[in-house]
Amino acid sequence: MSRQPVYNRVTRVAAETGLRGKITPNLFGHTSGTLIAARGATMPSIRHTLGHADLSSANDYLQYAGSQLDAEAEKLW
Repeated sequence: MSRQPVYNRVTRVAAETGLRGKITPNLFGHTSGTLIAARGATMPSIRHTLGHADLSSANDYLQYAGSQLDAEAEKLW
């Protein structure tokens, strides 16, 4: 399936289910990257899983996951 049909399907399902905001196929990659980073995946693993050519792309997920973990720790303590 090419990009446009995937985009159309994702945005249609998002609208049908009442999801608000910008819901795109790319959002699934960001969510996956953040979740696997939060579970301790390394930058090379994230890069490989998401198909990024450059390691620096995985760094964004690690930074976000780290800030999320800090926020969760603050709530607990």
